[in-house]
Amino acid sequence: MDTHQRRSLWSVYWVLLALLWTFAACGDSSNNTNHEQATSEKTTTPDGGSTAEKNNNTDTSKPPAPITALTADEFVYVHYPKNDGVGHIKIYDLKTKTARLVTDLDNKTKTPSVSLSPDRKWIAFRASFRPNAEDLKQGITIPAYWVVSVDGKQLRRVTETIPNSNNTNATCQSDVECATTGYCNTALGRCSLRNYSIGLGRPAWSADGKTLWGVLSTHWSEGTRLTGGSSLFDVPVSGGIINIHTNTSGCAQVTHISTHPTQNKLVSVHSVCTSGKPGLHMYDLPPKQSTQVFSNPNISAELNTTAWLPDGSGVLFVTSTTWDLDNDGKADTSGIGIAGYDLNTKQFSAILPPLKTGTFYSNFTVAPDAKRLLVCIYDSTNNRSDIYMLDTTNQTEPFKALIEDGKSCDPSWR
Repeated sequence: MDTHQRRSLWSVYWVLLALLWTFAACGDSSNNTNHEQATSEKTTTPDGGSTAEKNNNTDTSKPPAPITALTADEFVYVHYPKNDGVGHIKIYDLKTKTARLVTDLDNKTKTPSVSLSPDRKWIAFRASFRPNAEDLKQGITIPAYWVVSVDGKQLRRVTETIPNSNNTNATCQSDVECATTGYCNTALGRCSLRNYSIGLGRPAWSADGKTLWGVLSTHWSEGTRLTGGSSLFDVPVSGGIINIHTNTSGCAQVTHISTHPTQNKLVSVHSVCTSGKPGLHMYDLPPKQSTQVFSNPNISAELNTTAWLPDGSGVLFVTSTTWDLDNDGKADTSGIGIAGYDLNTKQFSAILPPLKTGTFYSNFTVAPDAKRLLVCIYDSTNNRSDIYMLDTTNQTEPFKALIEDGKSCDPSWR
């Protein structure tokens, strides 16, 4: 991004942008130490189950204990002990530089995705976790939304079973009769789509903390091509059937949502468009028509995290563009980095520039005071993920590794 496209300070919340551009990529992290202290990775009950298992089966006749909200110096993240996709939900404390376990999700749940509630007392997560009888009837793995208290003592499912709709009205006895749609499900005598899958995006809390918003995606194979699409949905945190909102965007994919901190709005990334426009879009809730946040042929919105500033004045997103690393008004490099867009001034600002080859920004989150940003960086060469922090109050080393164990990602400050 050229200098005339940047503002170093948008408002009291845009102090994130007052950083120096002397770091090009991640820098040398060889002197960084792993601050995640040795903690009990798994708290067990007398019968060998996890804390979450015990708490999900407690005596409901007793009122739950009050939940203490996380401080502004604590955040949620996912830790992968064996780096095999099985994730545990943890909390990291910046003051004590220690991590503590919330739940190990039965120590067999793959790639959970977490989101901290506005009151900082609950963690919503998406996972294929403890499927019930109705889930198993669907014949495919379908994830669900759950919430767990930050102390790990209360755990409940939010979304009811999402039906497997992978059956057409066409009857069949063999695959030949289903050449245009997939294969013949002989058990049902119906044509079905090949490699059909149902997915849910990361949960996003409404401003009042009463609703979870998400993305429902369905995909299948047509020959060698993957096809399908996604739509927005909401569900009450108290639990229920998801309420799907018809995708009228003109784009097959509406993904990577982030809800406004105080208003009934969200932003999302649109892609694979026919009549619609790709890029960053904003919806009033409940969603009907979206508004494109900006239109600039030189600045894209990549299929990655989006995040609001705490006062709602701007949005951060991942973009592919040119970058001025030495602040001389000339582009030094091009690539994928993190940028911000001020909704009031309509100006762009660079946040973090492109990384070295083989490393990628996975997801990021903004602190409640907007002075710090956490980002997960994935190193594909060494198959590791670490959490870094951009701290604008640290003038000597504003960007450095925070949890550098190669097994941590998905931070959430909200």
